Amino acid sequence: MSDTSWRVLPHDPLEQLGDRLYRVEGDLPNLKIRRQMIVLVEDDGLLLHNPMCLDEATMARLLELGQPTWVIVPSGFHRMDIARYRERFPGITVLAPRAGRARIEKVARVDLVYEEFDGTSHARIEYVAGVGDREGVLVVDTEEGVTLVFNDVLMNIPHFGGVMGRIYRWIGDSGRPTVTRLARLAIVRDRRALARHLRTLADTPRLVRVVPGHGTPISDDPAGALRQVADRLDPPRT
Repeated sequence: MSDTSWRVLPHDPLEQLGDRLYRVEGDLPNLKIRRQMIVLVEDDGLLLHNPMCLDEATMARLLELGQPTWVIVPSGFHRMDIARYRERFPGITVLAPRAGRARIEKVARVDLVYEEFDGTSHARIEYVAGVGDREGVLVVDTEEGVTLVFNDVLMNIPHFGGVMGRIYRWIGDSGRPTVTRLARLAIVRDRRALARHLRTLADTPRLVRVVPGHGTPISDDPAGALRQVADRLDPPRT
């Protein structure tokens, strides 16, 4: 039986990223890498990407924006708080990638896999090429432009201290947008296909922002950042 008690880990305040778009970044147990929940304010409720339990003051601020309607669990390894959201908001529609469904449903029911989701007035989901049906990218389209929200396949982790921080820096997995070595081993099945898709996403009209699964959102030349990641995965042929 899943633990549905509202368990809050340390987190930052709710931060506005852009038009209709917010995020909260918080700690993970025993890890230096932090997680983040993305909040999209739709006309008829909130869409939450990677749900996190928040303290009551932050939850009150969140609920001022709207009621959770759609909740995206972006992989089977991001299921930590979904049972708690199911308990607190029984009317939500839970979405997940097909490959993660079985693992997520060990703790909470999944209503739709990505390909069954018709989208909302401001968002749609597509699978990321080269990773099968393990992960997707949330495409958010508002008046300011388009934001792409990724999961673990794309990270932008700042440098951090300690032994792990030194390792991450040494192998090039921190301090820049990247597909980490762990992601290449555990998620990516076709580097060339992933690189092609990243280049296609870089050409998205009105692209204003890329949000990685972990780390700092990219608003300074997001298209260029995606192309650089793609070129490191699959260097252009001369």
